[in-house]
Amino acid sequence: MSVKEAPPPITFDPVRPQIHPRAHEIMALVGIEVPAGYEYGVMPRWKGIPLEGWQMLVQHYPNEYVELVGLCEGDFPTFCALLAKVVPKGGGGTSPFIFNNAQRFLWNRMQKRIAERKPLFFVILKARQLGITTFMSAWQYWQLWRQSHVQTLMLGHIDLLAQRITSIFRVFHDELPDVGDIKPRLRQDTKKKTARVPKGEIYLTERGDQPWNSWGITGSARNVDQRGFQGTHFSGSEAAFWPKLNDLKDALLPQLPPPSSPRYYDCSVIFESSPQGQNEFYDLWQLAKNPDSEWESVFLPWFIQDDEYSMVAPDNWRMTESDRAVQKSLTHERKKYDGKPVTREQMYYRYHTLLNKYDGSEEAFDAEYAADDVTCFQMSKEMLFQKDMKYLSSCVQQAEEEAPNLLEEQGFVPDKFANGYFEYEPLHSPFEATRYIKARKPKFMYSKRGNVWMWEPPRHGHTYIIGADGSGGGGDRDGACAEVICVTCGRQAAELWDDRLDPEAFTDEFYHLALMYNEALVNPEVNWMGTIVLKRLMTGWGYSNVAREEKWDEITLKRNKYGFMTTASNKSVLVAAGVSALKGRYLRISGRGLYSELSTFQFDGLSAYTGKEMYSAAYRAHDDRVIALCLAMYAVRQSPGLYSEMASHQHSIPSAVDLRLNRSPVQTEISRLPKSFTDELPPEIANIFEGGFDNQAMPWKPTRGYMGW
Repeated sequence: MSVKEAPPPITFDPVRPQIHPRAHEIMALVGIEVPAGYEYGVMPRWKGIPLEGWQMLVQHYPNEYVELVGLCEGDFPTFCALLAKVVPKGGGGTSPFIFNNAQRFLWNRMQKRIAERKPLFFVILKARQLGITTFMSAWQYWQLWRQSHVQTLMLGHIDLLAQRITSIFRVFHDELPDVGDIKPRLRQDTKKKTARVPKGEIYLTERGDQPWNSWGITGSARNVDQRGFQGTHFSGSEAAFWPKLNDLKDALLPQLPPPSSPRYYDCSVIFESSPQGQNEFYDLWQLAKNPDSEWESVFLPWFIQDDEYSMVAPDNWRMTESDRAVQKSLTHERKKYDGKPVTREQMYYRYHTLLNKYDGSEEAFDAEYAADDVTCFQMSKEMLFQKDMKYLSSCVQQAEEEAPNLLEEQGFVPDKFANGYFEYEPLHSPFEATRYIKARKPKFMYSKRGNVWMWEPPRHGHTYIIGADGSGGGGDRDGACAEVICVTCGRQAAELWDDRLDPEAFTDEFYHLALMYNEALVNPEVNWMGTIVLKRLMTGWGYSNVAREEKWDEITLKRNKYGFMTTASNKSVLVAAGVSALKGRYLRISGRGLYSELSTFQFDGLSAYTGKEMYSAAYRAHDDRVIALCLAMYAVRQSPGLYSEMASHQHSIPSAVDLRLNRSPVQTEISRLPKSFTDELPPEIANIFEGGFDNQAMPWKPTRGYMGW
């Protein structure tokens, strides 16, 4: 069977629901009915209202004709289905603009915003070729067609895209039926012939016998002059590829009607793009994801577009275990959009495209065909966890699936996580005499704006460790963060994050977090006001279960000062503790905040002064959660069970896997070591790893290297 055959017919017919019910009744007066079904599996049978149908309405049902035009003026989907024509992919004649899955989902989000009386400020992150540029062109032309004295601006990243937008506008205008007052007149029109939409603009001078004077501008973001633009609708296509997105955005927004004006809520400012690394569009996307922002974020992944990204698979094609795992993960995400699974035909399209276009590189495929709003931005080879994002994503998904049962077992509300804050008695006043502190576990209070997230609540008999990075304090700095790791389960159990806490307040918070989690071992970073942190923790609260920085000589492990003092020479050791735990698949993360920060954590090469590895967050990203995780993993050897084993066998330090304290997910596939690693090994050792190894059969012991060296 040819792989170029069309996918099977779509079971859900979206054509009739796109048209207002009253419009169906009016069309039936002249014998027009919208047929159900598709031709060749993908093309709707609906060909629009013929010119004769419009003429019959004008002649025999003038009142209903006016009503139908009014429906098109007030309902964007109806306008697209009855009046807007597009040229389908592959050419041929024009056809009515019927929304595909991605366009339909976007319109539902826009409609919700309209109903809430909020301005349409959208940032749309999308996979390629979803038809969003066509959708936005229709949106802008509709504004010009239905309202007089309106000004719009639509920009692409290059001249070629601007020309394509102009051609889309031209088809919209040329294909309108020249009946009644439907088709406006252009400024270029003469008595002898009808002009076409010119390059770079469309100016509608009149509609029917009414002056209209609506003006739409199209162009390239590279050479547009935004001065003097006083419009109400602005769209930017492929904004991630613009040279100066922020400058253009900041120049355009002040020219909209003021927020106090009623017309402010009739405005639309929409940036849409496929990803292109972590640039200014990435920053705008992160801003739009903030619930307090006036921007709305919409992510449109490739797998919701099954009419575009599907191929009939040959009968002898079988999905691998990896393919089935990907299908399960993608289905989990797709059900949030339309409740449907990712089909076998979609998975075959992915397989075929990977093999023939990207030479099997899943990273390259994910950059073009975005499946989530984090990994699609990972196009830089410096990102440390670029090849681990799928594993980390599956960990987060697994944690959210398991959390309801774990929370319910301990008396919490079953959900994907518990979000809230702690209530506890404050530390005694410094003006009072020192008195005995009786440790009391805090009370957890639910709140969507809380600074604590729990996926695994404290469990009897489980051992926990906490890494605390107190580099918060507001401004552009990272937040103060404490990560709770369950040594028994090998997972991220909870997280404390807040960007408003001073060192003492942060100490109070993670102290009570430690109390709650079975008096967990705490490893705080003590660089930033470390004396204050340790004094308040150990002297004020009287908490002694604090990790010590480790130093090794030829004989034994020597305990150093409490906490961890990060320096240029030992930061690489600290980071290696977390990196090895994740890359060795011994640790499962649970939080999406940590997942996001891991996706932007990068290797910066070797220091010219110390020769040590350098790590940092990408430009304008943060790494507070990553450092807190590394602090916890650095102290894992000092946790109960592990520490007693170390004292008996000082040269054979066991990992959490050795002591069966870790139950990380079974890795079903062979994972290969990076080539750079095996290149540095002696030949007799490198040969062992040449064919890859199974992590379950031969575990990597990060505390003492590979195979116990």
